[in-house]
Amino acid sequence: MPELYPDLVLDYEAFWILNSTRTYGMSMPNPISMSEIKNFMDIFDINEFESKKNFVRRIKILDNAYLNAIHEKQKKNADK
Repeated sequence: MPELYPDLVLDYEAFWILNSTRTYGMSMPNPISMSEIKNFMDIFDINEFESKKNFVRRIKILDNAYLNAIHEKQKKNADK
C-alpha cells in the first residue's frame, strides 16, 4: 500500500466507511451513491461548499480507482 499524504488519510478512512454502504448488482459493485456521501457529510459536519466539493471529488476518485481495480481483477480471472 502506498503511503498517504497526511491530508488524505481522513478521505481514505471515509472511503472505506462509505465502501460498506455500497450496493451490488449482478455480483458487481455499484458506485458509492451520492446520497450516502451526503449522509456522511451530514453526520461528520462537513458544511462548507468548498469542503463538500473537494470531499465528493476525492471520494469519487477513490471509488473509480476501486471499481476499476475490481473490474480488472474480474476480467483477469475470466481470462484464465
